[in-house]
Amino acid sequence: MIAKALGLDGTQRETNFVDFPNSSPSSGYIQSAAEAGIVNGYSDGTFQLNTHLSRGHMAMFIARAFDLQYASDKSFSDVKPNSPAYEAIHQLAYYDITTGYGDVHLNQI
Repeated sequence: MIAKALGLDGTQRETNFVDFPNSSPSSGYIQSAAEAGIVNGYSDGTFQLNTHLSRGHMAMFIARAFDLQYASDKSFSDVKPNSPAYEAIHQLAYYDITTGYGDVHLNQI
């Protein structure tokens, strides 16, 4: 969805991911998103297409896709500083893309 919103090339083609089928209609969007630095895949060269996508992952994709630079000083009780999504979540909070819940948590991102 992000690749389409950004107008990235969706032409079906080979990807950098060993487990992503080139025959997939979304292969072009996935490869374009990888080339743009939006998605990275896993260290073993896989994309893991059927792996659960967390809100933390989505926060990182949005922050990368739209080159969000600033971080909120808002604190979320359930987002720990060692979380891979920590910075992205705070960037989304700065731009009011996410706000958390009344007790200042994002419900285990």
